[in-house]
This record gives sequence, C-alpha cells and structure tokens, in this order.
Amino acid sequence: MLADVQDRSSTLRLPDGRRLAYAEYGDPAGRPLIYNHGLLSSRFEAAFADGAARRLGLRLIAVDRPGCGGSDPLPGRKLLDWPRDIAALAVALRLPHFHVFGVSGGGPYALACAGALAGRVTGVTLVCPLGPPDTLSGLEEGAGTRLFEFAGRHPAAARVALAPLGLWLRYWPIVFAERMMAAASPADRAALREPPIRAGFAAALREGVRQGVGGALADIVLYTRDWGFGLEDVRVPVQLWQGGADHTVPPAVARYLAARLPQCAERFLPDEGHFSLPVRQAPAILAAIVGGAD
Repeated sequence: MLADVQDRSSTLRLPDGRRLAYAEYGDPAGRPLIYNHGLLSSRFEAAFADGAARRLGLRLIAVDRPGCGGSDPLPGRKLLDWPRDIAALAVALRLPHFHVFGVSGGGPYALACAGALAGRVTGVTLVCPLGPPDTLSGLEEGAGTRLFEFAGRHPAAARVALAPLGLWLRYWPIVFAERMMAAASPADRAALREPPIRAGFAAALREGVRQGVGGALADIVLYTRDWGFGLEDVRVPVQLWQGGADHTVPPAVARYLAARLPQCAERFLPDEGHFSLPVRQAPAILAAIVGGAD
C-alpha cells in the first residue's frame, strides 16, 4: 500500500522556494477536492478514499502541511499562511475552483481556505473536526487539552517532550496504533484492527513525522491561538460529519461549529468513532459532495 501511495506523490516548488508535497487519488480527470490531513499524519492518509473517489468521479488531492511528510517547514507559520500555499497549488494544477476537505486536525485548515479563498473554494467538508481555541477544553478526558495547553505556552519544551513520540511513530507506528486502541471507542478499535486500515494508518503516521515532530507541533500551537478569522467568515456551504462515539474530538465540538457556521449541514452518526467515521463512511461522505453540487 505504501509503495502505491508513493507512486502518486508529487512536489511543487512554491514562490518562496519551499517544497509542497501532495498525492492524488481517485479520478485524475474528476472534480477536484483538496484534502487536509489530521494531526501527526500526512498526504498518505487520504488513500482510504481512493476507490470511492474514483467511482464518484472525484479528484482527491492530499497535501502535506509545512514540516509534515515531504513539505518543507515554514518557521513561525500562521493558520492563514496555508491558504496561500493552497492557492499556489491550485494555480499550478490549473484548478480555478475546488472543494476543501478537512479531517480532524485538518478541519481548521480547510476552514481557513474557505474563508480566505472565497472566490475559489466552492464548499467545505469537515469530518470529526477540531474547533477554535475555546473548544479545546472539551477534548475527551483532558489529555488532549493538557497537551495543547502545554505546547501553546511552551513550544520549545514541547518539542523536546514530543521528540520520542516522533521516533515511536516513525519506527513503531503499529505499537502506537495498539496503544490508541486501549482508549478508543469500540467502533474505532474495530476499524483499526482491519489490516488495510491498520497498514494505511501506520503509513500515514510514519510519513507524517519523517522530518520529526516539528510540523505537528506547529499545528498544535496554531490550534491554541486565534485563527485570524471567524467562523462567520466562511460563507460557502459546509457539510459536517461527526461520530457520536468519538473519544478524540467529542460531538460537542461539532455542535459548536454547526451553530456558528453560516451554511452548515451537520450529520451525526451515533455509532461511529473518530477513525471509523472517515474510513467506513467515505463513500457516503464523498457522495454527499457530489450530490451537493456546490
């Protein structure tokens, strides 16, 4: 699976000289979707939706954020730097319009693109997304909250503290997945035990920390700070999918977003978790994009 993903990867040289890595899935001639991966992950994450995207005529373009996977770091980056990178990619790929897709920690980045690139982004799909800083205190059992607070206040110390995690993810991603299962919902444990999902998850994690944890740490810091735009600035249609059995980003965050985004259609699936939702519901999620015709 990993070799197949690598064959689909490309690199764009941005105007400031940085490299931006991306991979394409689905139908090469289909309707374009820009995929924003989750925290600690990479462009390989979107491989789970390859078959469904191909059947539905969608071109899924998954992009590594700075410092993640094959994309060069951008020191001191802000959330609103990301739409500029995506705009450059859209020009290079000749995409006048596109839909943006954000999973988990990719949600804020998808919303940033929708707010900043209103003339190009036609719609947004969010799957179990993170919310603005004032929602972070509601993350399950406080573990995520403590990590975000610590990294937001002490990024240098957090880099040192998280360095072993980067090594763990790079060399023993399956061990990490097994540890995650202990705290995951039954739906997530079942999904992560399926060999193809397990292998794809491991590949995405391994690639995500190829350069270390700097890219993920930058993400965490940005999640804790003012995004630079408001949810009311996202004026395009938003489809939000949330699992009721999500033990990573709880349903309260989705309800917060749905209540504040001007054009949001939410779909709550009570039996799905954080990992099971995107991989098991990919055909339905992508079909809704096609049916929405934004």
